[in-house]
Amino acid sequence: MESSSVDARVNDRHPTDAARAAIEMLTRRVGETGDSILTDRLKRIGSAYKTGRMAWAYPVEGTPDVVARCRLWLS
Repeated sequence: MESSSVDARVNDRHPTDAARAAIEMLTRRVGETGDSILTDRLKRIGSAYKTGRMAWAYPVEGTPDVVARCRLWLS
């Protein structure tokens, strides 16, 4: 999964697109689900998940703020 994430980022895909592609590849190859959080050299953040929920947080550069998210996957 890691190498497909890196390949997608090297090809200038948005981190969300790269994360989704990596999760889809994981599901196809081993039938498992997972989560992925990626950043790129432009400091864009992307995520993808196929688990029941995913919590994550990141700092906002130049401020004391932190963005925190919890996403639920409803099928």
